[in-house]
Amino acid sequence: MNTGREFPIDYCNPNYIKENNLDYIPINGHYVNGFIAGDGCLTMETGKNFGCMRLSISQHINNKLLMESIAKYFKSPSKVYPRRSKGLEISLGGTLL
Repeated sequence: MNTGREFPIDYCNPNYIKENNLDYIPINGHYVNGFIAGDGCLTMETGKNFGCMRLSISQHINNKLLMESIAKYFKSPSKVYPRRSKGLEISLGGTLL
């Protein structure tokens, strides 16, 4: 669907800029839940005596503000990582006992 899609180099989706913006979309639990259902990946890695659940979300670098907003929702703003040449990823995980 997005193959060959072109964006200006400085493109940034304005819906996630809060200041003085009527098109601002607030990030809340309902938004994040729907977003994860469409673009998220939930995995469980197991070992001998424990398991590790991991949630990851990947997006094009043009969605940097969106990814930062979602990471802030999870109180993990430093968890947005570069992925490949034009991608970003949020990766959250924990250990189950």
